[in-house]
Amino acid sequence: MDVGQLRDYIGSLESALAKKIQQQKDALEGKLAELQGYVSSKAAGVVRTVMRVPRTGKRAKAKPKYQSKKNESLKWSGRGVTPVWMREEMKGTKLKKDDFLIKIQPGGASRIRRRRALLRGRSLFACID
Repeated sequence: MDVGQLRDYIGSLESALAKKIQQQKDALEGKLAELQGYVSSKAAGVVRTVMRVPRTGKRAKAKPKYQSKKNESLKWSGRGVTPVWMREEMKGTKLKKDDFLIKIQPGGASRIRRRRALLRGRSLFACID
């Protein structure tokens, strides 16, 4: 082959390659357009879901459920790790976590709470065994 024939052959190869590249580019752009429509519909669904559930802020502080037998000012809500004072009081004894539960006294409810319970038609201590 002489140089002129090689240049013609290279030119035909370049044009064939450019044609293939353009075909692939068109196919990929079509798929990308389909995916963008899919993604935008999914994103719209996510936005609707997020907007439906508003965040209200911080949680209220948990009320204590457990109280120390030795020092009544030590209390624990039952969330998180067992406090040191409870572990120390249970160590070497047959005390269990349930032994530290705070018992609700029948006379301990305020007058307003008793009144509200009566107005609702329920006893305030119906759920306490």
